[in-house]
Amino acid sequence: MQPKEQSFPSFDFEKEMERVKSFKEDLDKGKGWTEAYKGPGSAYWIKTFPDEEVAIKILFTYDMPMPAEKFLQLLHPSTQENRHKWDDGFKDLETLEAYADGGFVTYMRAVTSWPLTDRSFVLFYSPIKEVDWYGKQAFVMIQKNATHSSKPEGEDGCIRAYNGGNFFVAVPDKDEPGATCKVLGLTNNLYKGWLPNIEFLMGRIVPRAFNKLQENMINGYKMLHAEEPNKI
Repeated sequence: MQPKEQSFPSFDFEKEMERVKSFKEDLDKGKGWTEAYKGPGSAYWIKTFPDEEVAIKILFTYDMPMPAEKFLQLLHPSTQENRHKWDDGFKDLETLEAYADGGFVTYMRAVTSWPLTDRSFVLFYSPIKEVDWYGKQAFVMIQKNATHSSKPEGEDGCIRAYNGGNFFVAVPDKDEPGATCKVLGLTNNLYKGWLPNIEFLMGRIVPRAFNKLQENMINGYKMLHAEEPNKI
């Protein structure tokens, strides 16, 4: 696929970083965030923003036994040819558009648990960027909702979810930057369809799904790093 020179419309990295930091600072102040789950190596907080289109936001942290940049590379579409080897939560991954700056528009199907049926997504992935994160080195990747003419809504038989702008910030560990990192992420999706008691439901389903993703990523990193250490 020949990359397009112009990047994804309306993507402004600086504005996105302002948003990322506003969530981090809001969580630090404890403004209305409720702990949804806490376990070994992960924690989740949930909050409803009634004035936003995607009202329910879930922030989470991961402790990951891999370098910060490698964590994001595992999720990035530039390495998605390997994702099927380790990820059983997202299927049918397909690159729909590539941009010269390293951004991608992709399609995927999320395998969901009852009472949800599988949802499909069309997402823009930003390039992975190195940033200053409150005086520390960090790596950031942004997701935004997208559309594409090759994947009209409903054609795949799935409900098309709407992504409210997810992000992942991976911060290298101070003592072992080449081996471990701490991740702050936001997931907020409008799953559509009729769902009862949606905040309670998301507070249960999302941590379960993302803990599985965390486990899969750890296993995938070990496997792919053993196969091609210089690539992943």
